[in-house]
Amino acid sequence: MLIILIIAIITLTGWLLHKYTNYDDLGGITMIFGGIGIVFCLIFIAVNHPVTHRNIQKYHSVKKTIEDSRGTPMSNWERAALTNTIIEWNANIAEAQYWNENIWTDIFWPDEVMELEPIK
Repeated sequence: MLIILIIAIITLTGWLLHKYTNYDDLGGITMIFGGIGIVFCLIFIAVNHPVTHRNIQKYHSVKKTIEDSRGTPMSNWERAALTNTIIEWNANIAEAQYWNENIWTDIFWPDEVMELEPIK
């Protein structure tokens, strides 16, 4: 959220420089960079939200599969592969929850990631 706020302030500063001072070129360049920054943020939000929602659906599927497979006998190799899968998904959950709680990037991550629990 703060990233977008800072970029908006940069864009507004560029507009003020362009409109009310003799720094027309600097104001124009600042507005262009601010506008590009806002466009990149909006594109990142538009791409990241659907990808995160897709990964949440994958998480539920993987969690159900792991819970179902725990009731069946398995070899040490299968248990090691299952443990690696659990570690990978738990790391992904922790990362998404961290970025969702971060004041700089919380707008880029849907709040549904906070409802996910680590796979045990």
